[in-house]
Amino acid sequence: MNYDRLRSVFSSGLLFIFWLLVSLAIVPDIIDYSVKFHQQIKSMSLWIEFIVVWLQFFFAFNLFITNCFAEKYIIPKTIFDERPIVPEFHESFPSRIFYSWATPLILRGYKTPLTEKDCWNLPISERTVAVVHQVRNYMKGWTSCNSYEKISLNNIKLSESNQLEDEHQNLVNVPIVDMKNSSSKYKKTSSFWYALFCTYKDKLFIGGFIKIVHDLLQFSGPMILKLLLNFFTDPTKPKWLGIFYAILLSITVFCQIILLRAYFHCQFLIGLRFRSAITGLVYRKSLKLSNSSKQETTTGEIVNLMAIDASRFGEVTHHIHVLWSGRTLFIFVRDMNFSIMFIILIGPLQLVIALILLYRQMKFSIIPGVTLLFIMIPLNLYLQRIQKKLTFKQMTIKDQRIKMTNEILNGIRVLKLYAWEIAFIRSITHIREKELEYIRKKAIVNAISNILWTFTPILVGITTFATYVLSSDTNILTADKAFVSLTLFNLLRSPLVAFPTVFNNVVEARVSNKRIEKFLSNEEIDENAVDRMSVESKIEQGSLIAFVGMVGSGKSSILAALLGEMNKIHGRVIINGTIAYVPQIAWIMNTTLKENILFGRDFDKNLYNRVIEACALKQDLDMLPANDETEIGEKGINLSGGQRQRVSLARALYSNADIFLLDDPLSAVDAHVGAYIFKHVIGPKGLLKDKTRLLVTHGLSHLNKCNDIIVVSQGEIIDHGTYNDLMIRSIILQDFVHSIALSRTQHYQHQTSDIESPKSIPTTPSELLHKSFEFTENDIQHDELHPTIIEIEEEKNTTIQKETIQTGSVKLNVFLIYIRSCKLLMIVLISFLAFAMQLIHKLVSYIAGRKLHWIILIGILHAPMSFFDTTPIGRIINRFSKDIDSIDSALPNAFSQSLTSLIIVVATLIILVYGSWVALIELIPLAILFIYIQRVYISSSRQLRRLDSVTRSLIFANFSETIQGLSSIRAYHVQQRFIDLSDKFMDRNQSCHLASSVSNRWLGVRLEIIANLLTLFTAITAVFMRDHLTAGTVGLMITYALQITHSLNILVRMSSDIETNIISVERINEYAQLTPEAPWEIPRTKPSPHWPTNGNIQIRDLSIRYRENLQLVVKDFSINIQSGEKIGIIGRTGSGKSSLCLSLLRIIEPTNGTIIIDNVDIRLIGLHDLRSKITIIPQ
Repeated sequence: MNYDRLRSVFSSGLLFIFWLLVSLAIVPDIIDYSVKFHQQIKSMSLWIEFIVVWLQFFFAFNLFITNCFAEKYIIPKTIFDERPIVPEFHESFPSRIFYSWATPLILRGYKTPLTEKDCWNLPISERTVAVVHQVRNYMKGWTSCNSYEKISLNNIKLSESNQLEDEHQNLVNVPIVDMKNSSSKYKKTSSFWYALFCTYKDKLFIGGFIKIVHDLLQFSGPMILKLLLNFFTDPTKPKWLGIFYAILLSITVFCQIILLRAYFHCQFLIGLRFRSAITGLVYRKSLKLSNSSKQETTTGEIVNLMAIDASRFGEVTHHIHVLWSGRTLFIFVRDMNFSIMFIILIGPLQLVIALILLYRQMKFSIIPGVTLLFIMIPLNLYLQRIQKKLTFKQMTIKDQRIKMTNEILNGIRVLKLYAWEIAFIRSITHIREKELEYIRKKAIVNAISNILWTFTPILVGITTFATYVLSSDTNILTADKAFVSLTLFNLLRSPLVAFPTVFNNVVEARVSNKRIEKFLSNEEIDENAVDRMSVESKIEQGSLIAFVGMVGSGKSSILAALLGEMNKIHGRVIINGTIAYVPQIAWIMNTTLKENILFGRDFDKNLYNRVIEACALKQDLDMLPANDETEIGEKGINLSGGQRQRVSLARALYSNADIFLLDDPLSAVDAHVGAYIFKHVIGPKGLLKDKTRLLVTHGLSHLNKCNDIIVVSQGEIIDHGTYNDLMIRSIILQDFVHSIALSRTQHYQHQTSDIESPKSIPTTPSELLHKSFEFTENDIQHDELHPTIIEIEEEKNTTIQKETIQTGSVKLNVFLIYIRSCKLLMIVLISFLAFAMQLIHKLVSYIAGRKLHWIILIGILHAPMSFFDTTPIGRIINRFSKDIDSIDSALPNAFSQSLTSLIIVVATLIILVYGSWVALIELIPLAILFIYIQRVYISSSRQLRRLDSVTRSLIFANFSETIQGLSSIRAYHVQQRFIDLSDKFMDRNQSCHLASSVSNRWLGVRLEIIANLLTLFTAITAVFMRDHLTAGTVGLMITYALQITHSLNILVRMSSDIETNIISVERINEYAQLTPEAPWEIPRTKPSPHWPTNGNIQIRDLSIRYRENLQLVVKDFSINIQSGEKIGIIGRTGSGKSSLCLSLLRIIEPTNGTIIIDNVDIRLIGLHDLRSKITIIPQ
């Protein structure tokens, strides 16, 4: 009791079992006294003893009933979540062993659609942050070491040796930077698997103990069966003895059911922790990767680690104990410099006990069978080694496929603009074919292995029986010997059949373990590359420093070095204060515009309003449907480039940091907006006037307002000083200014030659600086063009669409889609050719996997850009990774096992009815109960699986967003906030995953109890009809009835798995059925190969919107552009310039109006015919 109290368990299982046994122990005494009274043996002492026995039973039974209920406990709700904690450990012991605490959830799913809020919240100790902390305690051996190396002259170097000798020359002390070599890497001293094992060894041992008790209890069944069959051979034995044997057999089976479900639940919880640990550690590692590690590790590889490899570890825990209870235990021990695999034969428990009992039945006749058994084991181990190699190669190819898919999705706009879809379809299909080739080879090897393991017990049994009968004329194969031996052979068969699957899981987990170890051992960014110490700065506080130079000169690399994002070779950067960073390419999170600016900080209304005003965002906010609460799509897709850059700048301003690193923040905004922002933010009178600002820029108009200018060329600081000084002495700066001035002057002359005199054209850099950027503050307030901010009704201000969660049963056409993909002929062959079924179902996965991957790939690439604007990339990647993996492996396996179980169940029922027609009466009520439980379970399980899939997508969407903004996250030192967000998404998914698994346990217990009742009724019926039944018939009926317990459970679970895994087909078909954009080619309207010949463009009454229900971004626009004309389109950021250009390539289809190019209406021709003839340089 004290142990249970310490674990906060509110109903003691030990007390429940104790009082149950005490109550049962008193029952024989009650029966004995009842018999004595019946025999008229009455006395006062007998009455007293009888009353005392009944009182003992009364109190013991009352205490037993009391322990059937838990103490009242109010399940707490978390502060930030309305969902209660998992109620398991606060329920009564019967509720825990029967999983009745999950009944309210399952019934709710049967009656109403389930939502994420219906699932329980994870306990504190089971959440990702706690699990990662626990595993990290055993990863201390993975110590960090520093390794700096200067290796290549081609690497960007920023040398501190080029300092000048005047008073300004100690302005910056910049380290030499190596972009390829990492500064920090891990040295492993133990395997990752070993760290997981040490963390949860206690729970693994508990699961192992439960498995041992279950396995030992399994052998009581054949012994009781022998006693029961002997009862039928001796007519003199009383019927109550046969009933006792039948009840005893049922009780042992019942105990096996409870223990097996408890074992699976225990192992599942361990797998849940493994998955949380791997995902959490991989995400945390991703935030620390150095530049060289990021180049070596693709986003697709990391997604695979989180989506597939983490699941592999979760799956292997379910049956890991079968390796020692049935065969062999593999322990992997890693030393600091090498790894050794010890194969320890820990008394293959079931095998040894089964062989001992078989020897008692058949004596030395078992030797040929055992010899055959041990001949088959090495052959299968050899096949498993081949399968391991194929799995490793398949996972490598899968990484390449996910990597390319991720690249396609990230560059989908460019692909469509340049009509490159077909080329990329060929590339990714080629990779998929290579992956399918390894899947096909794996299928053949796996099918051979499964067939060998399936037929080994049968061959062993035939060999043993034949040897026994033929070895001596006195050896008679009686019913008890035959059926007890068959039962033992079935027990022998279970671990042998399970062994290939379990070993395959172990092989895949080993491959995943190596991949995870490799990733976690990757080099990390050197956190000591930048020292943050309270020392006097060499760049004075409040200075505005500009970095100038040609493209590729190394300006951005300097800022990256100051952030510690590059590898330091030598030198120091000493920074006093916090840093804010504005990257050259703005990073926008998939959340509201306000949250993008706050970036996790507390809301300060005055500061916030000043930032909005300074960044010229006020007018943009007024046009948004929910103002700053409008949700911004992934990558800021519903903002223009200039708007995204201003949001990124506003985020930096709101951080109120001490030092601002600005990487060309004005390049994406229009000139007048840029002038406004420089004046109100960056310049001497802006909000940052008292802050230290390091500005990378190509703009010439701002240089004379900077305190110092640093000239960078070929990765080196070659000069610095004030603008006037450098214009006099710095040849490189003069060349830089003159090159920009010349290009702008030439462009300016061409555009204004018809309306301006030559002397009005600026001829010097300084004139150009003032002439080209004469904009007033009022320019930003006057804009006649319409903004492209996507306006939408108040109730529709969410850009990212919620992922579709289907309700109700999976539609028949979804099954037909899969069946058509699998080829109907193969489905028929699977049904009728039992021997070839193992091979065929693997080939089915090969064929279906190829076709379904093809249709989702075509569906995605044919989808319009509006789909990608509203769908996170992580969600799409999840379909290409996890859902395709389910189709490649889980779905065909579920089909195969369900068909096998169906055949066994049908055959068993036929045998039972053939043996006794009374069994038909018993079957009817049990069948009704079975159907009801199945319907309730499948309805809830289907919804829980869908919730699991949807919440899993959030993990990958968040990870994809994190990788894109990694530099900004590091610069603002908000890694912990993103880690917390990732952990939150992981915990949400784990809670749905837990609910789905518990529903499986709930089903398993109830179905196996129904099957056990069938066995009990069969045995009792046989006892009462023993005059009409032979021992052989009874043995056949009970032997098959015992088998139905397992087969019935597998049948329902695999049927449910088919429906829940077919959701992957449903999700893929959803994307395959997306409304496509216009055809790529239309043969009947295909333009001439020489079109367009002139380049005349006529736009008439053009109106466009990004999606239905959104406001027009261009209204009734008309223009005629003659051949050879160069047209400039100007306007405020968000005014519709880019939208107009995109409409020329039909990225955005016109709502009204026409676009005619050289007398061809572009709406009438194929997209590739159009886009391949027009070139665009995207923003």
